[in-house]
Amino acid sequence: MIFIHCLSYTDGFVELDNEQAPTLLLHVCRFWRRLALSTQKLWSNIWITPCHIRDIHTMRGWLNLSGDHPLTIYLSIDCDKELARHALYLMLVTMDRWECAA
Repeated sequence: MIFIHCLSYTDGFVELDNEQAPTLLLHVCRFWRRLALSTQKLWSNIWITPCHIRDIHTMRGWLNLSGDHPLTIYLSIDCDKELARHALYLMLVTMDRWECAA
């Protein structure tokens, strides 16, 4: 699928960034939005450094959209301890789907 080729990787991971694919693809048109939201692979590769609670909500959303697709997750916990705790919890509940976690 061409959407996969739109992803911008940093060391093999896709950063949670609203100005890059896959999130950016949601704003093109309704058809692309539906297609992107139903493509689990787009949401299964995550690089996150949670700085705000909204980052945790975004991470939860990406994990939900990834369905049962294998996950590649990079979590930097150089942040508030409470945010790190929430992010680690979200990572751990998906451990059975990890393809790569760092």
